[in-house]
Amino acid sequence: MLCGWQIWEWPNVMIEAEFHAIWQNPKGDWVDITPKQDEEQTILFAHTPKRPYDGKRVDNVRLALRDDIIIHHFIQISELLSKALQDGREFEYGFITVPEAKMKPLMEAKRFLLGALKAGYRDHDTCCCKSSIKYKRCCGKEIQKYISESVR
Repeated sequence: MLCGWQIWEWPNVMIEAEFHAIWQNPKGDWVDITPKQDEEQTILFAHTPKRPYDGKRVDNVRLALRDDIIIHHFIQISELLSKALQDGREFEYGFITVPEAKMKPLMEAKRFLLGALKAGYRDHDTCCCKSSIKYKRCCGKEIQKYISESVR
């Protein structure tokens, strides 16, 4: 097993790195059998031998490629989701329990923001909920309030 970071780019949105493991076969070839969530075609794997897997969850590292509140909200919600999973109670066989009341709003916000980003919405556009108000003053205001309350 080789540990490191798999890194991919969502063009004009963000770069994301996930702590990941691949297998090195007896011939020395690196093999990654993990299915890719969004059918990425090209992923960089950076082997980091000084950081072995210790059984603990490691959050992804995300970097926005432009200054856009929708992207920043997506990253913040993703980090809150990861923290909720980290705080969850782990049972035998790796099952993690997190209260639905904590996960559901995070999952809904992430799904909403993902849809907005995939559709090409930007923070200066009218909100993706189809109101005539800009995102920052419409759904963005509610998501920012939720993020602020969750960070406390």
